[in-house]
Amino acid sequence: MMEWRDWPSWRRLNAIARLPVGGAAAAGGLAAGSMAEFIDTLAQYSPESYPAAVRNVAEDLIGRQPAIAPIVGMVNAVFLHLDDGPARLASLMRDMERRITTSSALLSEVGAGLVEAGFGVLTFGGSGSVRAVLTAAAKKRSFFVSCAATLPDGEGVEMAADLAAAGVAVELIPDDEIGEVMLGCDIVLLGTSAIGPAAAMNISGSALVTSTACDMGVPLYLVASVEKVLPGPLFDRAVLAGSMEGRYEPIPLRDLTAVVTEFGVLNPEAAGSLAAELEVAPQLSGG
Repeated sequence: MMEWRDWPSWRRLNAIARLPVGGAAAAGGLAAGSMAEFIDTLAQYSPESYPAAVRNVAEDLIGRQPAIAPIVGMVNAVFLHLDDGPARLASLMRDMERRITTSSALLSEVGAGLVEAGFGVLTFGGSGSVRAVLTAAAKKRSFFVSCAATLPDGEGVEMAADLAAAGVAVELIPDDEIGEVMLGCDIVLLGTSAIGPAAAMNISGSALVTSTACDMGVPLYLVASVEKVLPGPLFDRAVLAGSMEGRYEPIPLRDLTAVVTEFGVLNPEAAGSLAAELEVAPQLSGG
């Protein structure tokens, strides 16, 4: 019998904890599916190791990736249902994997309806959800997108290239021209890393974009799957970790026009209430 640290599912989870590949949704979906496989294999070949082995993996994931909301949400669910037994927990993990996998297509269709023909759209960052919305919208109507470069890492440069490859009319603009370009825009679309009861966590520089849109009266929509919604204590932990990395900052939900999810377009209060209603596992509530 193999020791559980030799199993492929554990190696995938270990790799995700150390260096997630792809966007947050992709990492969360892979983590949930791998966790389900790990639990099933554990129950079959090493039942005496449950729940200690699962707890060990979950603690490593959230300890190393506290700012990736789908992973944090998955770990929270693991701790909340660890006592339900391996069969039930593995089933919950597979349900989560399916939700994450299908959310992108649903989200893109909901968001595409906001982008009208002839619109000028401004984006900041490299959100895969925003990219999916714009690509879906471009299949039905013509509009123009201005992508801020989002330096120093240049996420907007990659976004502009991907949109151009998909046939979207797009330009790349310097970050210091956002205010000037926004004067001619009809809508601003931002992705997000996490949503809490009163704020969202976004790539650094988003707060300035948000405040500028508010001052100019330009509608600003946050595009995010509900798997990025976190209860208050876990959201605060994510913001702290993101701020320490220098990559993320919070923005108030009240400054948004609405939040686009796979279940519809929610006003900021409704989006925040989703987070406020979520339960936090006792193992994670201490920060």
